[in-house]
Amino acid sequence: MRPKRNDWLLVTHMLEAVGLIEQFTAGIEAENFFTNELIKSGTAYQLQIIGEAVSHLNPVTKDAYPGVAWRDIKAMRNILAHEYWSVDFLQIWKIVQLDLPALKETLTLMMESLPKPQTPNGTQS
Repeated sequence: MRPKRNDWLLVTHMLEAVGLIEQFTAGIEAENFFTNELIKSGTAYQLQIIGEAVSHLNPVTKDAYPGVAWRDIKAMRNILAHEYWSVDFLQIWKIVQLDLPALKETLTLMMESLPKPQTPNGTQS
């Protein structure tokens, strides 16, 4: 049985995706990013995961963090998934370099305030 999605799990998934993007892009310059299809693809896929998780977050949770461009994150996911032929990897690189650190900081703060999911025996996981 699949665990029910909740905001804590969704934020966990987003933080994991941010961590993978950080691993993929650590120590590389923009030129290496643009010429390495594996890094570009992995980064794009993790951004899709972040965007999909955002689309399932409770609106009340998102409203509590108005400084995050939730709509833009979801819009990027839609471009990556449905308009893959028009992806601008310069924009992706800028997101990784400029926007991801602040998102990671906010997601980390969110983790501290969101309730952890309950296990079947009623305890927090």
